Amino acid sequence: NLLLILLTGGVLMTGASATVPAAVLEKKAHWISIPKIVAISWVGNLVGAVIFALLVHACDMNTGATAELAIKITYKKCSKDFIKTFIKGIGCNWLVCMAVFLSGQAQDMAGKMVGIWFPISCFVAIGFEHIPANF
Repeated sequence: NLLLILLTGGVLMTGASATVPAAVLEKKAHWISIPKIVAISWVGNLVGAVIFALLVHACDMNTGATAELAIKITYKKCSKDFIKTFIKGIGCNWLVCMAVFLSGQAQDMAGKMVGIWFPISCFVAIGFEHIPANF
């Protein structure tokens, strides 16, 4: 959940792809920060996804109808056209970056929640692809 991640100071690769270059352009960070932060956040996202998957497996939460649905969704997502999926990923990244930006601009919890909710609801409704959401 992006709300929990942002409110606890976490970083998603998606948000880092916008915030770190912006910091470099504003001379608040060195250019070497771009690959460093993106790599750290990507590895962190991957480790978190693997830990979550292991917990789901350990608790036998991925059996029966749940497993069938997960397999069906995985097959559907993996069999899509690469170019269309790539373009959907760009659209999603733009909306997630907008959510990160709006959250950063808000002064209180309610503002952060609304700033995150609208762009994320939009990408879900449109059907864009997002790597952490797909894990």
